[in-house]
Amino acid sequence: MSHIRILYVEHSEIKDVGGVKANIIELCAELAKRGHECTVITTNPKKKPHEEIYKNFKIIRINSPLSRYLFSFSIPTLKFLDTYLEEIKPDIVHLHSYRNLFTLSCAFMVKKHRIPMILSPHYDRFGYDTFAGKYLLGTYRAVSKCLFVWPHLVVANSNYSKRLMIEDLSIKPEKIVVIPHGTPRLDHIADGQRKKVKRDHIVLLSAGVLIKRKGIQHIISALPELKRLGKRAKLIIIGSGEYKAALKTIADEKGVTEMIEWYDPVPKETLYKKLIASDIFLLVSWEESFGIIVAEALALGTPCIVTNTSALSDFLDNPLCFGIPYPPDPKELAALIVKVYNADIQAGTPHPKIPTWEDVAKDYEKIYEEAKGQ
Repeated sequence: MSHIRILYVEHSEIKDVGGVKANIIELCAELAKRGHECTVITTNPKKKPHEEIYKNFKIIRINSPLSRYLFSFSIPTLKFLDTYLEEIKPDIVHLHSYRNLFTLSCAFMVKKHRIPMILSPHYDRFGYDTFAGKYLLGTYRAVSKCLFVWPHLVVANSNYSKRLMIEDLSIKPEKIVVIPHGTPRLDHIADGQRKKVKRDHIVLLSAGVLIKRKGIQHIISALPELKRLGKRAKLIIIGSGEYKAALKTIADEKGVTEMIEWYDPVPKETLYKKLIASDIFLLVSWEESFGIIVAEALALGTPCIVTNTSALSDFLDNPLCFGIPYPPDPKELAALIVKVYNADIQAGTPHPKIPTWEDVAKDYEKIYEEAKGQ
């Protein structure tokens, strides 16, 4: 495989928590190990250093204080990108995300310089819990179709996301390649540490951005039903977000405040330890374009309960993963929790069907090499 210079473009701080960020960071780190030159250009809302070497790849941050008011449109980034593409001439530009003017405007610039591009839109249908997400994305979708025409390939992180792009944007199926997110090699973390322990209570874990569509309110609503079934349980919630106060109010109204432990976002190694120590991980959101934390939980051998909608349904062929309709009925969810907890399943055994980031990097190498020759 020849040396490839790849430029990644993402509209917000790359080291923030989130599946898109994790995808870029882990992919760059693996490709750097394989001898490729990776650079990420992003904006700088947190006033971090302009340049940084992180995990053997370069991050370049552009100060753009007004972009947060302009649907992420950033004139300073476009000016920098214009010069960078002219001087550095990367082999490939890989654009990430979709719901912002940043990606669309950067695609115009890349097209101007005639450099092959790949797009990972991380596409889903419902958008974020914002006014723009609910009411403006339809208009934006209509004017941004060129964003899906110009790239050499469009990468979907799940079969579900691919299907949505075909239905909503009329993209030809052959233009879309499915490459799921990966996980780090976690077998050494899980090996010998996670045993299925029968204790006097069930330990449940949910983690992620605390917004309504993630469905944590449904897990909280199932706790009283577990009490009615005579089961003691502890729910650990890890994350931050605008819905956290509402979730605490729901817990108080349901009388289950004492059953919940709250944590702000934690480092990955800490999260993995908590996953290993938990009996069940739950992600019961109404829609996910992938669900990277489910892949990590399964790779660690932790049983999961997910809603059987959107991309989460892709995990249901894994013997450690169990599905429930959305929105989950509290009684049905509580019954499923008890069933999974009592099931004679091989908890603690990492599942070989979950790809690692090394596997994912090899898949991207192939499409980069193909696009480079165009």
